[in-house]
Amino acid sequence: MQKSLDIFKAEPQSVFDVLCDKKNTGFYMPAYQRPYSWEETHIRDLFSDCENVFRNLLESPDAIIFLGSILSVDDSGATTIFPIAKRQIPTHIKLIIDGQQRLSTLMLIILCLNERLRVLLPNLKKSIETEDNDDALDTLESLREIVSQLIIDTSNFSIETTAEHTVYKYFPKIIRSQVDCWGKDENKAVYESPISQLLITYQRHVIEQSESVTFKPLDLSLMSDSDSAKRVVNNIKEIRKQLNCVQDGFEFKLPDGDIEEKLTINDFLDKETLDLCLDFPIDADLLSVAEKNKKN
Repeated sequence: MQKSLDIFKAEPQSVFDVLCDKKNTGFYMPAYQRPYSWEETHIRDLFSDCENVFRNLLESPDAIIFLGSILSVDDSGATTIFPIAKRQIPTHIKLIIDGQQRLSTLMLIILCLNERLRVLLPNLKKSIETEDNDDALDTLESLREIVSQLIIDTSNFSIETTAEHTVYKYFPKIIRSQVDCWGKDENKAVYESPISQLLITYQRHVIEQSESVTFKPLDLSLMSDSDSAKRVVNNIKEIRKQLNCVQDGFEFKLPDGDIEEKLTINDFLDKETLDLCLDFPIDADLLSVAEKNKKN
């Protein structure tokens, strides 16, 4: 009985713990799972919930959001994987029994965060190049290091392998049974489900953009025109809109048409409760350089 209880155990984990921290873990969606079905309204609701928690966090360190449960089974032995290319699978595999809609959507958000950070980083570097105040320069450089680390942390939408091929050395983090196949070469890798197709397409876009001074957002027309792919594309567009609202000070549009009160960096200044969720303090030095570099 004790062994059975050990199998079915639950523990709270953050999105970072589940998706970003486990670099070599792939998620496998079995054939009996329904296709990805979340729509734009689900995206807006999720961002609205996150916004409410973030505003509450300014006042209380106990503010949390419960995103729901994910039920998975460890299948690192690849006993349920089909089709399979032998010796061409992630080190760790989680078979998703329940929660694939939330898991897939969170992965899309992480991808969009990575894209947004890559787009913004050149502007931050430009501010550093033109700054002549040593104190401000130190603050900007610390911020650049944090953004660069966040780009690395949010890059786990794909799994890097030891393969030599530039493109096929990466596996998408999520694939679906019978329509996708992890593979390290062109003849074996198959990614036809819209989620895995997007993940690998964006990874290839990152590779293509690696030598560019600026980073261009992914051209979503590269996705297939199937109805299921269109749903994913529409959700990516909605996530981008919601991230614009976050970047503009959490100015989300309410159901009645009103706009949420804008938050400014002053609202975050010296808030001890934010130490739990941010990797850097919002202090007077950061406020000063933010005011000076509003355009960037």
